[in-house]
Amino acid sequence: MARPPGTRNNDFAEARLGLLQRMTAAVIASPAHLSSFAGLAEAAGASRSTLRHYFGGHEDLLLALMAHWATLSGKNPLPEPAPRTADEALRRNARWLVVGWRHGLNMLLERGIQSGMGHDALGPAFVNYMLEPLLQTFERLIAAWQAEGQLSPGDPRLAAIELVAPLLVALLHQDSFRGARCRPLEIDALLEAHLDRFLRAWAPEAPAAPPEAPVPAAAPPLGPGLA
Repeated sequence: MARPPGTRNNDFAEARLGLLQRMTAAVIASPAHLSSFAGLAEAAGASRSTLRHYFGGHEDLLLALMAHWATLSGKNPLPEPAPRTADEALRRNARWLVVGWRHGLNMLLERGIQSGMGHDALGPAFVNYMLEPLLQTFERLIAAWQAEGQLSPGDPRLAAIELVAPLLVALLHQDSFRGARCRPLEIDALLEAHLDRFLRAWAPEAPAAPPEAPVPAAAPPLGPGLA
């Protein structure tokens, strides 16, 4: 029995996910695929009519890709023991940001910036699906360690931006804009120095020392004949 017009196959979601996964892998290897609907169809190994069936037009497809990328960007492939200090937790996550950047996150963020810049639909999608999840990972982390008393009180959102923004600028400078060719920068050394400064700036204030006990006044000297 034929399906009624407009209805979907039972495996629609699974097939759609498979297309997103193939496109993502191809885009990481060759970002030029993102420049056109035909390029994305080639990346997916599917026809343009197939992509239209599963996603709609080019803009709808880019929105779906950004949403898919958001599910990938925060995944840590190596389980590790829970950090015991704010220092350990923030250094681990900042290092994972750099590692992720070097293993494909750079391509996703670059294409998101390129597609979303000045665009009424893709711009907010980039913020909601890619930039904000990255910032909110650090925001939640900072808030948790503030609650533990290991970081000083303050707006965790501002602290997250303060922590992440210099790293992203350095990575964009060195890799995306090829700054390593004309003004090289040691990213790993910058990361550690930046974290040192951040942790000093957000270190909790030392508790005030208790007031010193008053020194008792010396006894008056004894008078003549009383010694």
